[in-house]
Amino acid sequence: MASAREMLRETLDSLNDAEVLRALELVRHLRSTQQGSGLLNALAANPDVHPPVAPEGCRPTVEPIEVEGPPVSRQLVEARR
Repeated sequence: MASAREMLRETLDSLNDAEVLRALELVRHLRSTQQGSGLLNALAANPDVHPPVAPEGCRPTVEPIEVEGPPVSRQLVEARR
């Protein structure tokens, strides 16, 4: 039985130049994503590396406005009926 490399070579030999370029781009993309995920895994395994903590007060607190009459949500539902 042919090895995976031999089968890949035979398949590449049967492709035209444009298809070979697309296959090459795919292989390069797969390699780059594997290297990137390896880096993330190495960082995750390192106990000294932590994600940054958001500072307190980075999102302002908003106080609701009190108005007279029915809530806007109820008005919208009634307007759709």
